[in-house]
Amino acid sequence: AESLLTCTNIMIVLGFRGALTGDQDLADNSNARGLSAFWLVAVIATLAVGVSLGFGAHTPFLGGLGALEVAAEPVNALSIPTWIVHWSTVFEFLIAMSLAWTYADAVGNPKWKGLTWGMFPSSVSSVFALTFHIFYNQIPWILTGQAVCTFIGNSTLAIATYRIASSNGWTLSELDPRPALARLMNSEQSDEETTFDVKKVSKVELTSGPLLLAEVILLTIVFAYGTKYGELMFGASIFQSPDSSLAAATVVLLPVLLVAFSIYSQSPDLQSGRLPQLSASPGRGPAPSVVEK
Repeated sequence: AESLLTCTNIMIVLGFRGALTGDQDLADNSNARGLSAFWLVAVIATLAVGVSLGFGAHTPFLGGLGALEVAAEPVNALSIPTWIVHWSTVFEFLIAMSLAWTYADAVGNPKWKGLTWGMFPSSVSSVFALTFHIFYNQIPWILTGQAVCTFIGNSTLAIATYRIASSNGWTLSELDPRPALARLMNSEQSDEETTFDVKKVSKVELTSGPLLLAEVILLTIVFAYGTKYGELMFGASIFQSPDSSLAAATVVLLPVLLVAFSIYSQSPDLQSGRLPQLSASPGRGPAPSVVEK
């Protein structure tokens, strides 16, 4: 499940970066779509077959670097590779949120900023999930909080994407697949290809791909090792206690407030007390969707 989330986040980030840097191939890449489809099939097949790789609870991954003998830890403690996947998905999702905000300015459609806010509850859900593992799965209300934020996040994402689509002229009538199927079956239009029109997006200077990748890898490794061994060395009595609800609430609130303030600080409307319009009226300018060629 985490690997699928990682794959999804990477596809979103690559798509936004391709559009914002004017890279048509990166913005609408069939190879990336094919790779993600292959990964989905591989995961489903692995789950169906039930392949066991023979790993135990504290297998010393990475030549022993994945299970340092720092202190005794509960049997349900996550391994370093698992923490790496967890933290990488969080950082990737935050990058996607930031790129969605930048994209709104690049295309002149503020509805895309609503997507960043729509993604916020999902990011809170990820904080709940991490906190649950940080406290060794002993505080049940954290899972309830994660489930609530996941439900809210799915709803806000649906609303945000509907507002974006409507601002580009999409209507509910297009949910009917018959016209699209008719065009697909029409031999006269069979040679037409639908692709993303990257030329309508104002180019933006972004952190270079290699540097961004290096930053994500470094942050992921630092947070993975810091989480797994930091809590053992500096707060084992707190993190291994089922009565640490106050500490867990603090761990949840701090990053959530930080992300919320980061978005709020870039929202002049909210700072002036004006809430965003809930209507799906068009934005300041036409946002690129697809063109036929």
